Order: sequence, then structure tokens, then C-alpha cells
Amino acid sequence: MTSTTLLLAGLAISVCFALLCHAFFREYFLASAGAAVVTSLTWQSLNYWHLGHLDPFFPIALVTGGVVAFVLSLLVGLPFARARRRHRVEPAARDRGFHPVVPSPMREPRTMDDPPTGSSS
Repeated sequence: MTSTTLLLAGLAISVCFALLCHAFFREYFLASAGAAVVTSLTWQSLNYWHLGHLDPFFPIALVTGGVVAFVLSLLVGLPFARARRRHRVEPAARDRGFHPVVPSPMREPRTMDDPPTGSSS
């Protein structure tokens, strides 16, 4: 395999693990750290399988690969974090039974023909 193919395969593995971790873990940094650890261990396992022995510098490669995978996972997780933040309901609003997405069944929506509430006419 060429070095370009290995680089693309490593990036694909990183992105796949990042997508999986961010889909299953709600905590942004926990999902990123989990994806980095799993990605780095997978890279080293594949390297061991390919070479037949551990690389003498595998601890350095383990840490370096983990840092690169963590940064990539942070970037991949941004849309997940934004979507979760957008759909989060504040605790006080949850206690009142208010949810911004679902309209309240207790109140009829106003139309343009209805007079405004609280007017003194």
C-alpha cells in the first residue's frame, strides 16, 4: 500500500469511530476522547497485524495518533453538539411543561382576525 492509501484509510477509520462515538455518547469531550482512544488502539492493532510485531516506537505513535484522532473527533462532533444544544430544554421550562417544539394543546393559536389579548376597547 502507498502512504496516501494508508493516510486515507486512517482518516476514514478516525471519522467512522468519531461518528459512532458522537452518535452514542451525549457528552462532547467524552465522545471525542473515546473515539481518539479507540482509533489509536485500532491503528496500532492494524500495524501489529501488518508487521507481525510491535513497532519499537509504538508508544510515541499511540500518543501522536490519539492527539490527531482527538482533534479530528472534535471537528466531527461539532454538528452533533450543535444539534443537541439546539434541542435542549431548560429545566425550568421543563417543569412548567413548556417545550419549544410542540405547541401547547391548552391554547388556541391566534389568527389575524382575533383582537389582541388584554386590550381595553
